[in-house]
Amino acid sequence: MHRNTIRTAAFTAVRMAHRWPWRPGAAGLGLTTIGVGLTELGLDQAVYAIPGGLSLTAGVSGWWWLRHVARPHSTKALVARRTYLAERSGGVATRLDVIEHAGVAVLRRKAPVLRPSLAGLSWWQRHRLDPRAVGVEVARLGWGLAGESVWSSCEDVTLRVAAPRSGKTTALICHGLDAPGALLTTSTRLDLAQGVHATRAERGRVFVFDPAGIVDPAKVTLVRWRLLAGCEDFTTAQRRANALIPPNIDRSGDGERWDLRARLLLGLLLHAAAVSGRGMNAVRRWAPGGAEAFEEVRDALRAIPKGGAERLDEWREYCATNDKTRTSISNTMGAAVAWVSDDTARAIGDPRPDDPALIDLRTYITRGETLHLVGDGDADTGSRYAPLVSALTAEVAHVARRVAVEQGGRLDPPLTMILDEAGIATRLPLDRWSADMGGRGITLHISVQSFAQLRQTWGVDGSEALRGNVGALLVYGGSTSAADLRDIASLIGEHLAQLDADDKRYIPVLTPAEIRAMGEWDAVILRRGMRVFVGHTPHVLERKHAPKPATLTRPLGAQRPDRITTGELEALFTTDTRSADGTNRNSDRPDDEQSKDHQRGDRRRSDGGWGDRGRGVDGGGR
Repeated sequence: MHRNTIRTAAFTAVRMAHRWPWRPGAAGLGLTTIGVGLTELGLDQAVYAIPGGLSLTAGVSGWWWLRHVARPHSTKALVARRTYLAERSGGVATRLDVIEHAGVAVLRRKAPVLRPSLAGLSWWQRHRLDPRAVGVEVARLGWGLAGESVWSSCEDVTLRVAAPRSGKTTALICHGLDAPGALLTTSTRLDLAQGVHATRAERGRVFVFDPAGIVDPAKVTLVRWRLLAGCEDFTTAQRRANALIPPNIDRSGDGERWDLRARLLLGLLLHAAAVSGRGMNAVRRWAPGGAEAFEEVRDALRAIPKGGAERLDEWREYCATNDKTRTSISNTMGAAVAWVSDDTARAIGDPRPDDPALIDLRTYITRGETLHLVGDGDADTGSRYAPLVSALTAEVAHVARRVAVEQGGRLDPPLTMILDEAGIATRLPLDRWSADMGGRGITLHISVQSFAQLRQTWGVDGSEALRGNVGALLVYGGSTSAADLRDIASLIGEHLAQLDADDKRYIPVLTPAEIRAMGEWDAVILRRGMRVFVGHTPHVLERKHAPKPATLTRPLGAQRPDRITTGELEALFTTDTRSADGTNRNSDRPDDEQSKDHQRGDRRRSDGGWGDRGRGVDGGGR
């Protein structure tokens, strides 16, 4: 018999112990005891009572096992048993449910699968294993004793749905502090990064990717990532374009059709810019089409020996299409590269290939380091940075999958990705990621502000797919959407209640009003494999030795980093990345002027980048 079958039967036996036929069973035990006692006293005839008592006890125990413990032989019996247990528990998870499906022992038992490096541990070592090495605690009751804590393994996705200022970020900080391997966070604010900074800095390097320029460069290690790196390969360029332009939530309408065309063309432009030694300014300038753009892209694609002709045909077709169609496609591409118009974002998303601040994603993952990606929640500029942040997040996931394949299929220790404010800071295909990442050793912890935001970002089908893929759904109080609250109440279910002496009826386990009025840091937890659990979500403020949050923001009134002069801005729009021989492929200016610009760029890098000089657009402060 399989070990899991024995374990399931043992838990079922404990749940149904009260249904054991105590009267005939006790009679059999009593008869056996009397027979043994009288035999010891010398009454030999009493020995015949022993097998009779044992037979009676074994018979009633066998009947009980087949009727209440063994796997049912009909759907009717299975449903009847589940209904009975649900009524007995009031429709909520019991201690046994938590111990069986979401307890610490479950994580330790699965440790060799979750982290292959732990396969060599003895039984005793596994029993003493810190559960945070293979999972996270998502909720608890009481003192956190057995059956009072709900845990989620490192291969399960967690999704938090909570209104603003409900405490979800302080709970996510705990997951960041406990991450056993590399950590990636995305958010529109610095609360998450500041909460884990001190602890993570003790374990390895901490990097910040800050296109919005809200982090103080004197307090962190700011890194840059070159979007065009590797785009000489058309497959890589297409993957980056897919990350820059998220799937359209209206997948059956014209919007997705234009987006598909825009992704193909944007990948083509990224490819052309990479092979011709240009930068993202060229991509942004090429997007609307036009005679000059046509010629430059044509020349770049002609130089590609394999596949260049086919891509050139695509480019010709786009430039020759009608204005309305071309405008729709170019607007989509323009939104994906709008961040290029921001000096700070362009400086860290399109640096020189030899920039010393470029991050090595493979090293970051294998060494278990930390990377914070900071977006911007501003209504006017937040969507501008989301494509760049999303592209880097997608690239981290891609590299992590490659490393996982090299390690046998699962990343060990796992990469933890905490996607706070996932509906604002990024535009990632989480409806697909949530179905695949866990088995590769990539843990996703996602938070959004409401179910409406889920539908707004991923569409109705995408949001339903995401909800269906998560291992633990945490719903905090505070929502004012009656429809969403009713949906959660219906998922929780009903139970049979005794309203008065003569009235029994099914009522909701939790009403929509009760869910809405959940207390601070309390949540409804829908965990795979068990009934609803209502508990307190652990947060960093209640930890005894919680680190003091670091202050990473720039001082009020300080200049944003990586500002450039008007002359340099003009030069960047007319020149791009230099070729290997040091000449500029895209400039008509004399070589001595190009050399002066090159020297100015070298001085900036030697001073620690554009940001350390803190100049405004016209050379002064803002």
